[in-house]
Amino acid sequence: MAYWNLHERNLVFRNNRYCVNDQPLVFFHFSGYRLNEPNRLSLHQNRIKESDNIDLQKIIEEYYQLLVENDFEKYLSLPCYYGRKRSRKKDSVIKRAIISLLANFGYSVEKIKKIVQVLRNVELVVEIPKQ
Repeated sequence: MAYWNLHERNLVFRNNRYCVNDQPLVFFHFSGYRLNEPNRLSLHQNRIKESDNIDLQKIIEEYYQLLVENDFEKYLSLPCYYGRKRSRKKDSVIKRAIISLLANFGYSVEKIKKIVQVLRNVELVVEIPKQ
């Protein structure tokens, strides 16, 4: 369940658990939730009023408490891996070929790892001669 389908589903808290359309809630997607607005479901939506559904308010409050209890704020400074464009450097093919050659010539994994560390800081420039 997520904010974008709340209008077509019935979220309730009963018998000490959440249900959606009389089925146990398995997952709630908190996309766009922000700690600095703990009572707001998502910054991506404005159709649903959180205050109109006490059970929705409850799940939002519980989510906030779990984030606080698990020190979520300390993870906010970590860079996000997903969603950013991965730039493949033009010399990565050459670096992979060098690693492959080292392995074929019997270099140990530890030695190759050390060389890879050095290669990460080296920009290889290859000029192809004109024919």
